[in-house]
Amino acid sequence: MKRSGQVLEVSGSKAVVQVFEGTSGIDAKKTSCEFTEDILQTSVSQEVLGGVFNGLEKPINRGPVVLAKDFIDIMGQAINPQC
Repeated sequence: MKRSGQVLEVSGSKAVVQVFEGTSGIDAKKTSCEFTEDILQTSVSQEVLGGVFNGLEKPINRGPVVLAKDFIDIMGQAINPQC
């Protein structure tokens, strides 16, 4: 079963991955990762307004699937700790 996640840290041959779809049933010794080098993005459109979504932007309030008009990076700008 494939699951989506975000790499938080890499050290040698090990990586810390934040799994977005739950970790139930994952065997850490038999699991492999495919690094896509994609940046996590979210869709932008009027249809998103008022919707309730899970972490993968799938509707959880019985709303329609959002057809994106554009995508933006969810990471945003780094926070300056001196401000």
